[in-house]
Amino acid sequence: MSIVTITILIFVHWKKGSTWWVKLAPSLFHVLVFTNYVVVPVVVVCTSVIVAIRGYVDNVVDVIESFTVFFDVLMVLHYTEYFTFIRPVILFDAKFYCKSRHRISAMSAEQIERELLEEELSEHATSKQKLNTLHNFLSEKLPYLERSKHFGQGQLRIGKSLELETSIYDLAFVS
Repeated sequence: MSIVTITILIFVHWKKGSTWWVKLAPSLFHVLVFTNYVVVPVVVVCTSVIVAIRGYVDNVVDVIESFTVFFDVLMVLHYTEYFTFIRPVILFDAKFYCKSRHRISAMSAEQIERELLEEELSEHATSKQKLNTLHNFLSEKLPYLERSKHFGQGQLRIGKSLELETSIYDLAFVS
């Protein structure tokens, strides 16, 4: 079940698509994250506790107990990760994106750039989430050649010389 949820979370884009998908995808995203980081760990830990209490596995003959304890610790870490990092950071960003999508999608690229500049100059608590959202929407509105690209995102190099430094990335590119 974890493999299916993680595969969907990695490979299925929840911010883009048809109108029905854009409406459905955030709810599915939240359900999959909750399933993978809360439901599955609770079920696994409860199952292993029940197996240990009922004595279904003979610990003298089977050596699976150390693996079960290790896996239970991983599941408890998944569970705590949800409440310490994923819910306060990732799900908050996703909720902010969904709330502001309708307002920002109606804006032109110039209006988004203006608001982005204003937001970069201000220092609000939600400033980072708003900046990320504005950057995402601006990159969708601009033509491909006008978008600002980061390292490895398809910078246009036609007619330009390739400048290499002594960093590990440049050395890996040459090799």
